[in-house]
Amino acid sequence: MRIHTNDTNKIIYPELSYKITGLCYKVQNELERFCREKQYSDALEIKLKQNNIKYEREKIIINDY
Repeated sequence: MRIHTNDTNKIIYPELSYKITGLCYKVQNELERFCREKQYSDALEIKLKQNNIKYEREKIIINDY
């Protein structure tokens, strides 16, 4: 499946984006809609590890305003 974009809306890593989106949908379908955010995060972490996708969980962002 190809993701179509125009010049102003390019997806940088279309295959990776498609794969991660699919994993998010799998987690949503498995857990359904009444779980807590931590349960979704834990399940997504498992899926990312199973698919050898590197990630950082809950990274701290420093606000320098």
